[in-house]
Amino acid sequence: MLMIIFGAGASYDSVDVDAPGRPTRDAWIRPPLANELFADRPDVMGRFLSRYPPVAAIAAEVRAAAGGRAVEDVLADYQERSGLDGRIASQLVYLRYYLREVLTACGQWHYLHQGVTNYRALLEFVLRERPEEVLLVTFNYDQMIEFAMQEMLGTTFDDLDRYVAGPLKLIKPHGSVNWVRVIGMRHSDRTEAERQVLELDPLTLLSSITDRYDIARGTRSEDQDGNLALPALAVPLRAKDGFECPPSHLGVLTNRLGAVTRVLTIGWRGGELLYLKLVAGILPSGVDIDIVSTRTGADETRLNLEAAGINGDCRYLDIGFSGLIRRAAKSGRFLRHSDFAEWNSPPAATE
Repeated sequence: MLMIIFGAGASYDSVDVDAPGRPTRDAWIRPPLANELFADRPDVMGRFLSRYPPVAAIAAEVRAAAGGRAVEDVLADYQERSGLDGRIASQLVYLRYYLREVLTACGQWHYLHQGVTNYRALLEFVLRERPEEVLLVTFNYDQMIEFAMQEMLGTTFDDLDRYVAGPLKLIKPHGSVNWVRVIGMRHSDRTEAERQVLELDPLTLLSSITDRYDIARGTRSEDQDGNLALPALAVPLRAKDGFECPPSHLGVLTNRLGAVTRVLTIGWRGGELLYLKLVAGILPSGVDIDIVSTRTGADETRLNLEAAGINGDCRYLDIGFSGLIRRAAKSGRFLRHSDFAEWNSPPAATE
């Protein structure tokens, strides 16, 4: 079985902006890398910083720390202090809404380019192999891959079970912009749901979060039964204390990991420690591991996998998601493990 893991670099490079004849346009809505989540883009980040003012202090610190501390490290400091400080806990609640709105807006990158994305091309090559099942694991909150599946396969994602029902099983361990996590409180008809959530005492709110998930409905702060709900998005941290997805999805993942024979990573640096721990305990040793990233990124991914005890025949291509699709298109087939460079070989030629 094939498992494909997508990181932020995959959505960032989901459209081949360097293709001949393709103008670079509307870069303000391009899906961001982690260090661009609080970038100075007035029409996206600026718009939602104005809607959720408590996030502005976080954005200011992240921008000031650029080049010194990664965004995950800045947010880890906030997370550590939030358990005892209601003001900081409130900032992190607002942050969930900010991230949801920013990444929902940036998901329009798919439609801006008429659905001509690397996600769609990759799925086409995968489906030509006629696989029985493929695990698609994305750490991105956006819906770029869902949009591709909807248009290619007619898959509808109006129910969480649909994510893992077909041969392409989509797992989103850190959540999704269209998911909510239910709070153990009813929605009052007197107050708009989002405002009601944000007006709750943050420590009381966080202690009332359940393990129930749903597709966002209505104002996107409630489930289908009228319960209040938070955006189901994990705060970007290096070491998370849990996943932000339905337990049933994790069950599908753990049940299938033992059958994986090849792992393909795209734009993923392997920094999710909790996920690595889960995979290391189940994934067979000696699997083929193919890493698509920059050479520096590929080195980081390989070292993170090895540190977690995940061992296999690691190879790489340092040509990015767009380069991977260009190479596959020129060969007319999905790239095999033998098409990737061995670790001590020179970097790949530019496509």
